[in-house]
Amino acid sequence: MAYGPEGRAYGYNVKQTVAEPEKIIKAQAEEFNAPLAFDEAMCTFDWVKKTLEADYPGKKLIFCKDMASVLDGKYDALPKGFRHTFIIRDPVKVFISYRKMVMRLLAVKEEQQKTFHFNQTNTVDPKYIFGEMLDLLHYLQETGMESNPVVIDADDLQSHPESILRQYCEAVGIPFSSDLLQWESSDDIKYMWITSKTLMKTDKGEKGGFYTQAFASTKFEPLINVVPDRGELTPDVIQIAKGAEQYYKELYEMRLKP
Repeated sequence: MAYGPEGRAYGYNVKQTVAEPEKIIKAQAEEFNAPLAFDEAMCTFDWVKKTLEADYPGKKLIFCKDMASVLDGKYDALPKGFRHTFIIRDPVKVFISYRKMVMRLLAVKEEQQKTFHFNQTNTVDPKYIFGEMLDLLHYLQETGMESNPVVIDADDLQSHPESILRQYCEAVGIPFSSDLLQWESSDDIKYMWITSKTLMKTDKGEKGGFYTQAFASTKFEPLINVVPDRGELTPDVIQIAKGAEQYYKELYEMRLKP
């Protein structure tokens, strides 16, 4: 949805911050062998809803990954019949990674990286990502669409994969298998994804690489990274992580616990 005609790229409407990365990403999008990739021009809210609600003969499970921020509050576009899972992570870790992604897409020079501010207007909606996730979760509960959405903290999943996955499978009605704990390293799986050509090209190309580490992995690796001290953080990360903290804490209390 982020790059569709109704999209809200990067989750908040700051033209200087959004437009340039999107322009660069679109410039990289070219045809290549990805038979299930589609042109994002067709990716409207209505099209996504109909696509997810369609019949898929022979399939037992339909899985969709997206961000609450791209909904932009248009909850009437949510497909029916799905269980919702909210994956969270410490905001500082999230926005350190986010900052690196933006710098990579913008090709920020090394000597400029320390002073770079990923939001050039210095104004970020404090509800970005975490507040929007919490709003969506509350909507599901309050409307009766889903009384008990599942929340998983990424660090818990990485540190205690079997415990979290057993609970998750039980919560959403999927049989647990130990096969979920290990896999063969390969990026071939992405050619089975139904996603936009822009995202496929970006993830495949040097400017993206968002899933490179995941594709190279064979299991959940032990958690070794810790939250850096505040003195090591850049002002833009401090600003947006501070705004997200209250929402993260509320979501964290609802998570599946190891």
